[in-house]
Amino acid sequence: MNYGQLRALAESLGEPVPAPVQPIWKSKIVAAVVGGVLLFGAGVGVGALIFRPAGDGAGEEKGKSSLVLAKEKCLLGSGDARVGDGGKSLILDGGGEEDSGLTSMDIRCVLEELKTPDHVVSEMSSTRALDGKQAAQWGKIRASWTYHPDQGLDLILVSD
Repeated sequence: MNYGQLRALAESLGEPVPAPVQPIWKSKIVAAVVGGVLLFGAGVGVGALIFRPAGDGAGEEKGKSSLVLAKEKCLLGSGDARVGDGGKSLILDGGGEEDSGLTSMDIRCVLEELKTPDHVVSEMSSTRALDGKQAAQWGKIRASWTYHPDQGLDLILVSD
């Protein structure tokens, strides 16, 4: 029996006519869908803020030196990779047999970001403890380094 038939029967008997009843499960489904859409939208918004790629903002990298940008791009922490002189120097402490520090891959990443010539990288790789402090320059970057098997490669980069 539908609502129209129920209403006609109630009127013929002189009984009050009941108001149409909306099934409660429909309103719960609508509320759940609306809530889900709102939560999804909030999650997308928060995710966009948290997981925004570096350097996405207009002019965000202006004012940062190439040394600071290389450190950031290579995801180096502050302990073994220290920026100094207002961003004009970067001190890299490589790890050795008796000293923890940056890996050779960490240092290579920085050198690649700074477009270090192959011959300079080769000089660094072939430095022995007996060679003492070594130095090289390319573009606006000066580098000096020492190497010892126990302490690893220690590299100072300065940008003019």
